[in-house]
Amino acid sequence: MNKLVFIFAEGFKNVWRHKSSAVSSIFSIYLTLVVSGSLLIVSQNTSKLIEYLRDKYKIEVFFKDGVTDQRVSELVNDFKLINGVRSITIISKNDAEKIFKSQFGDDILSLLGYNPLPISCVINLKNPVVDGSSGYSALKLAIKIQDYIKRNHKK
Repeated sequence: MNKLVFIFAEGFKNVWRHKSSAVSSIFSIYLTLVVSGSLLIVSQNTSKLIEYLRDKYKIEVFFKDGVTDQRVSELVNDFKLINGVRSITIISKNDAEKIFKSQFGDDILSLLGYNPLPISCVINLKNPVVDGSSGYSALKLAIKIQDYIKRNHKK
């Protein structure tokens, strides 16, 4: 026990004798911990941001005028069968008008006298596989949907 007390006593004496070295060492360790902690926080926030953005992959499909609600529902049900589709939301002409009014503040009916906005649907995609081996890309899925519409869309 005496040896341990002696070691600590000598340590404190040496720190007191060499104040500038002790302060610079403590400051160096402090800066290292602050920088390391900051980088760790930035890294975690960046990872969360990337995950958030990956969940936001979506494609919006606009239908031609004259397409019936029943036909839109049929197409949406067919789109749900495509691999990579997580969910689909149909936006009617009335919904599109409300969205336009909320984003631009103007009523499109009072501006034009009619609603030119088409029926559409928003297709939310699943997270793509990063390695690309068995995954898909949003572009490939958009091409599949476009091909499907060209083959099966009848006026």
